[in-house]
Amino acid sequence: MRIDSMLSTGLLKSGLRRFWPLWLAGFAALFLAVDLPVYTTATQLTRLAGDPAGQASLLDGLWAAMGFLGWLYAFVGAIVVALALNEHLFDARSATFVGSLPARRGPVFDSTLVAGVVVLVGLPLVTALLMAPLRAALGAVFPLGGVVRWLVVTASLACVFYAFALLACQLSGARAVALLLYLVMGLLPVCLEWAANLVVSSLVYGMASLMYGMGAGHLLLDRLSPGVWLAEAATGWSPWGLSRWAMIAPYLLVGLAVVAAARGLYVRRDLETAGESVSYAQVRPVLKYLAGISTSLLFGSVYRLLVFLDGADGLPLRSGEVAVLAPM
Repeated sequence: MRIDSMLSTGLLKSGLRRFWPLWLAGFAALFLAVDLPVYTTATQLTRLAGDPAGQASLLDGLWAAMGFLGWLYAFVGAIVVALALNEHLFDARSATFVGSLPARRGPVFDSTLVAGVVVLVGLPLVTALLMAPLRAALGAVFPLGGVVRWLVVTASLACVFYAFALLACQLSGARAVALLLYLVMGLLPVCLEWAANLVVSSLVYGMASLMYGMGAGHLLLDRLSPGVWLAEAATGWSPWGLSRWAMIAPYLLVGLAVVAAARGLYVRRDLETAGESVSYAQVRPVLKYLAGISTSLLFGSVYRLLVFLDGADGLPLRSGEVAVLAPM
């Protein structure tokens, strides 16, 4: 296996070849979710040939739906690709094989990084190229700029989420824990706010939100949750008046910093921790307290929804109900 100074071409090619059924399944999902609806919309555009306003409205809905599907592909695909290409971080036999290679840790990580980016960017690129016949058939009615914008946004989101997925893989030695860490990095602040609002509104009459009247608070929580913040950017919807690129650009820089952190951790990681829940002892107390806080809010909010939620009058809980909810 050839090991270059900056990249292991053997590991790169091996990663791309070994998991080709997974890449094919991802392309099939993108084709069914994006290309087929776009071609269906094209037939509707031809029927609205004499109605420019109707065509514009139809295209606006199409781009918004494609934006959400691009975000969904990036969010889900990033962790799937990271878990597949970093198999040696979770399996002792694979870890032994990689550890025996005549390669430094840096090129091994770089090979995984490049292979993942090639897959995550290549699949939407092929999907976008399959829309080219529509441009030739419909001309200016089907703007090429919308397709290019969707491709660039989707590829950018995929790279950002892949950076977080790589960091989650470095911190854990089991796939389930890596997935949990990835979800925590992407969604935790907003999910905790939602659960806390639900619990507190059960105890305080008239309390609709902990951040009521504090737009800056909501803005901060959204920005700390890349999954939510970038979903707003992908769909082009933002209550803060920010452009799509103004929302994505800072996270591209954050993604570079996260990749550098993940690379530094991989260089110092003991491959023997493959199969364990956590790769670094310092992460265990953090996970413990996060799990405790999240579980208490989750059970409290679910208990409120299932048992005591009164949508008719919105009254707070009674004293006996508070006693039941408080320990959670």
